[in-house]
Amino acid sequence: MQPALAHRVLTWRRLLVAAAAGLVVLSLGQANVRGDREALALAVVIVIGLVLLGRGTGSSVRCS
Repeated sequence: MQPALAHRVLTWRRLLVAAAAGLVVLSLGQANVRGDREALALAVVIVIGLVLLGRGTGSSVRCS
C-alpha cells in the first residue's frame, strides 16, 4: 500500500553518497573561506570517488 516509501529505502550506498556529498560541500566551503588547498584537494578526490562509485556496482571485481 506504500509504494512511494518502498522507493526510498536507505541503503549503505545512499548513505555513503550523502555523507560524501556533505563532506564535499564542507571541504569546498573551507577551501573558499580560508584558501585551504588541502581541503580543495580532498574535495576533488571525493568527487572522483563519487564518480567512480556511480559508474559501476563493484561487481567487476572477480575472485577466482
